[in-house]
Amino acid sequence: MTRRFFRFCLAAALTVLGGGSALAADQIVFSYGEPSLSFGTGGKNAETVDVCMQLKDPALVGLQVSAVRISFPSAEHLSDASAWLSVDLPAIKSGKMQAPDVCQQSFDVAEGFTEVAFPEPYTITADGVHVGYSFAMEKVEEALKPIQTTGYTSPGAFIIHSTKIYRTTWQDRYGQAGQLAVQVVLTSATCPK
Repeated sequence: MTRRFFRFCLAAALTVLGGGSALAADQIVFSYGEPSLSFGTGGKNAETVDVCMQLKDPALVGLQVSAVRISFPSAEHLSDASAWLSVDLPAIKSGKMQAPDVCQQSFDVAEGFTEVAFPEPYTITADGVHVGYSFAMEKVEEALKPIQTTGYTSPGAFIIHSTKIYRTTWQDRYGQAGQLAVQVVLTSATCPK
C-alpha cells in the first residue's frame, strides 16, 4: 500500500514537473514517513552505528539523489556523523563498515533535521541505491533512541549495522522495527530550471 501510494505521488509530481510547469523547485522529497519521537531505536553502548534504506523501484530510475535530511531527537552523546550512498551494502570487516561505493559526506549532528548535500548528485539506476548515515555514540546510563523511525515496516526500509550489537553483518529490521525516517532529496533531469 505504501509503495503504491508513493508511486502515485511520484508519477503525479513527475507529470507536473515534466509538463513545463512554472514550479520554482526541481526537487522531489522521498520519505517512508515522518519521524516520530514515539518510534526510535538505539542503546546504551559506546559504538558506531550505520543505518540505511534501499531505494530500488522502477519509478525512481533516472532520478538523482542530491541530498539527504536526517532527524535526531537530540545531539547529545553523538558525534562523527556522515551521510552516504552505496549501490551495494558496504562490506563489514573486523566489525566495521568499509567505505561505501558511491560517496560519503561528513556532517555535524544537530537536534532536528539536518540536510546533507552530496558533492555530486547520484543518478539512480535499476540496481537501486542504499541511502544511509553513520554516527558514533558515547556510553550512557539510559538508552538513547537516536535512530528515528516511522510506525510502519517495509523490506529494505531500515537496515542496520553497529560495532557492538549488529557487529558481524547488516540486519534488515523488516517486521521488527519501523522504516528509517530519512528524507531523500531527488532531482529530475527533466525538471525545468
